[in-house]
Amino acid sequence: PCTNQEGLDYVLLDSAPLTEDLVVVGNPRVVVFASEATGRRYVFSAILAEVPNPAVPTTQWPVTSERRFNLTNSEQVRRQEVELDMVVHRFRAGSVVRLVLTNLSVQVADYTMFAPSTNAYELTFSTEHGGEQAVLELPIMVEPLSPAPTDWQ
Repeated sequence: PCTNQEGLDYVLLDSAPLTEDLVVVGNPRVVVFASEATGRRYVFSAILAEVPNPAVPTTQWPVTSERRFNLTNSEQVRRQEVELDMVVHRFRAGSVVRLVLTNLSVQVADYTMFAPSTNAYELTFSTEHGGEQAVLELPIMVEPLSPAPTDWQ
């Protein structure tokens, strides 16, 4: 993996610790509202992660991500809808579901890569705009899980 953490910045949004396992199958969707103070172009990534031990919040397992580009030069608040990559993941009871909004990180396969923007910008995220709320939609599997056949294990 390539690492360049100069200028790394992020916002962490954590759930409460899960009381039971949560199985996510599909494409999670995030809606946030963003504005850039100088009207410059900006880029950010949304990363879904699992924090297995909330007592050690710096330890996280990236699950899926999507890079979001905004090529409009505007100081206005923009609605950003991000469909994350397909995921099949079981969040364990006791862990925390984390959404990371960052200016640099991109998850590629099993590696986190850092790709800094060539533009300096100041990005502000909001959880509400014009009466609409920010959301994180997780496609949750609600059917009981069945064990794999013995010959698959």
